[in-house]
Amino acid sequence: MFNDSKIKSLVGLNIKTMRMKFNLTQEQLAEVIEIQAQTIAKIETGKLFMSSEVLAKFCNYFKVNPSILFTENLRIIQDDNVNYLSRINSILPSFDETRLREIYNILLALKK
Repeated sequence: MFNDSKIKSLVGLNIKTMRMKFNLTQEQLAEVIEIQAQTIAKIETGKLFMSSEVLAKFCNYFKVNPSILFTENLRIIQDDNVNYLSRINSILPSFDETRLREIYNILLALKK
């Protein structure tokens, strides 16, 4: 079950995961996002939730769909995959159930 605290912690952890994957310090990310480094620290620890403006900056910098930041057990295999995951996630809602089943079966076959 989700509550306010769980959502803030989840999003913060995902931001930290991506920041570390990109080999950035909190200070470096803060400079790019144009916020204070201590704000990054508070977001990553779930003590603070960001505005939609800051959320958009994170998404644009990491090239991800906002839904990625709300994903449990986020795994980033390669930096290049971040962009592909974002593109795939933005396309999937346009498919009907039959097409989604086909895509799922293709992914299962590729996984073997």
